[in-house]
Amino acid sequence: MGERADTKEQCVIDATGKVIATAPWGRIAYVSVDDRILTLKEGNKYGYATFDGRTISDAVWTEAMNFVDGYAAVKSDKWGIIDATGAVVVQPRFDALTLPVYGCAIATLKKDKEVYTNVIDMHGNVVNPYPWKNTDPRFVDGVAVVQGADKKAYLINYRGDVLTDPGWSSISLSYHGAAVIKGRADFRDAYGLMSSSGQVILPPTYDKLGDIIEGIAVFRKEFNYGYIDCHGNVISPAQWDYADEFKGGYAVVQQNQKKGAIDARGNVVLQPAYDEVTY
Repeated sequence: MGERADTKEQCVIDATGKVIATAPWGRIAYVSVDDRILTLKEGNKYGYATFDGRTISDAVWTEAMNFVDGYAAVKSDKWGIIDATGAVVVQPRFDALTLPVYGCAIATLKKDKEVYTNVIDMHGNVVNPYPWKNTDPRFVDGVAVVQGADKKAYLINYRGDVLTDPGWSSISLSYHGAAVIKGRADFRDAYGLMSSSGQVILPPTYDKLGDIIEGIAVFRKEFNYGYIDCHGNVISPAQWDYADEFKGGYAVVQQNQKKGAIDARGNVVLQPAYDEVTY
């Protein structure tokens, strides 16, 4: 985004520097390039306009999400959904909604002390009725994490189909086609990997397993740290006293109170000989 020097209007520019959209009013909060719609904020309210400056929804919403696949979640007192013409297609009646994707959204209703979550379509109809609790309000690679009545975490697809049985103590999604799962092994908490289709890649094995960053996760086995990729392959064995997450293809490691660095193949590119390593 940028700002015109002559009019001070906010605008959207492409990779060549060409202005492709200008805010007809308010300030730009989000930009949907695929739908060619701007989410605009005026005062404390949100509305929408097209890239060519046509208002499709005035600033009447207290909260608003970006457009995806022709739909956006909006909130007045409750959450609902509008389409690309600005028409309300799901009346605001939910306590929480995820970003509408794949023609579905995860909707949450609170009744007294209970919280219920179901997958709805773009008309507000329940696609697959389950008494889920929404533990991770997003779809990643077409799946989402919900909590069942047994307090276990389950993976569902955008139709609401259950992909995991039994459930896990926790599931942490990533954008690499895999998720970190927490279960039990040898009477203790342990962590492993599961694919986004619900197949176990690596049974709960490690004492700790961090988030998958750049396709690689840090694990702890007993008192040492190592790395595995999103397929469960060991990139670097448990030989480090400390191991940081990958960033830009490299990770800082520590051995005998000295720090160094490894690359994404597990090769030591900087011997652990330094008090501090930053990049």
